[in-house]
Amino acid sequence: SSLLYLSQFPKMATKAKRVPFYKKRRTWYTLGVGLFFYPNFAQKTNFFYKETAFNQRVLKQCPSILLGYRSTYWLCWGTLQVIYNKFNKKLPYIHVDSEMYELEDGGEVRLDWIPVRAHVHLSEVNRREEDTPIVIVFGGVSATTEETYLRPLLLETQNRGFRTVHVHQRGLHGTKISVSGKSKETWADDFPEVIAHIKKKYPGAPLVAIGTSYGANHLARYAAKYSDTCPLEAMATVCNPYDIDKAVDHMRKPFQQWVISQRKRKLVEPSMDILEEWDKQGLVDLKTVLNTKSLKEFDAALGCKLR
Repeated sequence: SSLLYLSQFPKMATKAKRVPFYKKRRTWYTLGVGLFFYPNFAQKTNFFYKETAFNQRVLKQCPSILLGYRSTYWLCWGTLQVIYNKFNKKLPYIHVDSEMYELEDGGEVRLDWIPVRAHVHLSEVNRREEDTPIVIVFGGVSATTEETYLRPLLLETQNRGFRTVHVHQRGLHGTKISVSGKSKETWADDFPEVIAHIKKKYPGAPLVAIGTSYGANHLARYAAKYSDTCPLEAMATVCNPYDIDKAVDHMRKPFQQWVISQRKRKLVEPSMDILEEWDKQGLVDLKTVLNTKSLKEFDAALGCKLR
């Protein structure tokens, strides 16, 4: 038999021994890179706040806010984080109910609703299910719900008993940019209409918002511009690029340009029929849009023409 035959060659029949992790070259390479860069990326946190009784209680419960910041040693460089997010496909599963919402100007945004976990919130808070607090999430540039950095945030809010909705920018995930050929001045100008729609859908639910990266900048812009009518009870901005000029200069580096260019077609394809019509009307040059090689060229060929 085959087993009897293999028994004559014990070395061949035995599985190869696993090499201990400390003997692998890539382990020491990773540690070396981390130890070299890690001290250079420690940052002192500058925290500004009003010395109210409430803020003092928050700081007492969260003392880490005032400590220095150190990123994960093996992802201590922004480019490494981009590479990790690009190739890491091990994302936690989240059930999503998608809704396409049409804006007044004919554009569309996709709302990805993450449902409430009833056993979490009903056991702790005496309120109706439809009045569960809602966390509205605005992601980074061309971010979708499948993003590596967004999934843990969405899962965490769900586990803590919130109803969560991730708002995509117009033109992403199969949505149309606009019908008229002109978009709003900024993404933040879409927020009042989207948030009003959410409030109408769940009138008794308190609303809070979280913005990350590009979404954080526009969330802060929205709060400042529409402060008199803003229905949010609280908001948080994460990794906010306050200095847009510096952020854009960083995005123009070769590797970042390549990553962004990979997403260009995702933005263009859903609105191809509209873009072809605009091309006939002379609003945009579709050939130029499709042949752009950088973020600056793409914005000049399409983004600036829609404002």
